Amino acid sequence: MSEIASEELPKKVTIIGIPYQIRWEDRPMVAGEENDDVLGLCSIPKRTITISLRQTLDSAASTLVHEIWHAIFRHTGDGDRTLTEEDGAILSELLAYSLYIENPELAEFIQDGIKSAKTGAP
Repeated sequence: MSEIASEELPKKVTIIGIPYQIRWEDRPMVAGEENDDVLGLCSIPKRTITISLRQTLDSAASTLVHEIWHAIFRHTGDGDRTLTEEDGAILSELLAYSLYIENPELAEFIQDGIKSAKTGAP
């Protein structure tokens, strides 16, 4: 697996009008400890989304979409909702287009990840 470089990655996103910082870390911290198994985290109180750099571009885009959905669900009162893999794939494309208005760089990153996943390119 080739890891992604952080210098060109999105650093912020506005989710239903609420600004979030996107942090890219080698090993995201869970309860104060590094955890190699975690690909992403969403902190509603801190308004941050943390994504692991230890994954491919298409995986990072998918993880980011997954964490954005956690934020949307929490802010709309459906915080316990989970997504199936099929739901996630369909919603990833829809989310990329809907985010484009407020977050064009982020939407481009997600769309590139979707294209990479479909073509199998790294």
